[in-house]
Amino acid sequence: MKYINAAEILPKQLLKELQTYIDGSVLYVPKVLEKKEWGATSGARTFYQERNRDI
Repeated sequence: MKYINAAEILPKQLLKELQTYIDGSVLYVPKVLEKKEWGATSGARTFYQERNRDI
């Protein structure tokens, strides 16, 4: 994960507003993309579903 200085990319007014809530700390901004369900990418969800059917 790459850190970017907020003063370099945000308008001054927005930066001042953010500083009223958090000043001098690291802030994580999540991606806009929808979060996938657990195991959807790795195939783990399917693996465990199939394994449970065999029981």
